[in-house]
Amino acid sequence: MSTTTTTQTGTMSGQGLDTLGGANGLRPRVVLTPALAGRAGTAFETVVDFDAIAGKYRSVLDALTAQSAQRRRVTEVGLFASALDAVSNGEQVPDDLLSSLVDARSLEYDEAVASARFTFERDAAAEYTARVQELQGTLEQVLLDELLAILDAAATSIGVLAEHGVTDADRAIETGLTEQWTTSKALGERWLDAQRTRLWLSVALESGFSTLPSSSPKLERSRRANAGNDCWSEQFEDVLDVAPGDQPAEVLARWVALPAEQRPAPMVEVIG
Repeated sequence: MSTTTTTQTGTMSGQGLDTLGGANGLRPRVVLTPALAGRAGTAFETVVDFDAIAGKYRSVLDALTAQSAQRRRVTEVGLFASALDAVSNGEQVPDDLLSSLVDARSLEYDEAVASARFTFERDAAAEYTARVQELQGTLEQVLLDELLAILDAAATSIGVLAEHGVTDADRAIETGLTEQWTTSKALGERWLDAQRTRLWLSVALESGFSTLPSSSPKLERSRRANAGNDCWSEQFEDVLDVAPGDQPAEVLARWVALPAEQRPAPMVEVIG
């Protein structure tokens, strides 16, 4: 009976890559998760400008919270002032002072803020989703430009390595191609970041968001159980199939190994 282990490999974006593999020596399987990662992810954040959406909701919510606290303070101060006036005039402290204080500190203000927070969460999530849908064409072009830029760079650096039979770091040193070797590995990480951003866009368009107003809104769970697998296996429009165990740099190397006229275009949409 085999066992399964999970390891994590760092990426240039700092997001990390989960891989699943068995103790029997099977190749690790890429487990792709959605994230605004790498260059495309940074560009998405700029284009969508979640900060602008979150800022207006936070401003109103902060004002409500402050006003709720102020109303409680004003009421309590008034009650204490009335009690002190009564004592100063030789009267007894009102018997209902305690109950009045309890009433003043009732949860009605907090409940109002909580209700507003719930409404804001719902409305902000809807606005995040609408914003991404509105900018879908722009975001897809940003992603496509990044994918094409990576492939173009890979055709140069990985192509040189292939011509000299470089398959590991030692051979790269022997042939004086360490720079190209390092570049090829970096391109693999960059490709992974682009695929994670591609998956993020797919889930955002399909499922939307669920979060309090934030500059980094949380995605709803994808309605498709295998969204990550679908994204990883369908990276190109034709010819080149990608297996779960294919690592990013390997995917690029296989694409470069094809004749130029047979190299498929990268996929932007996640079909599934």
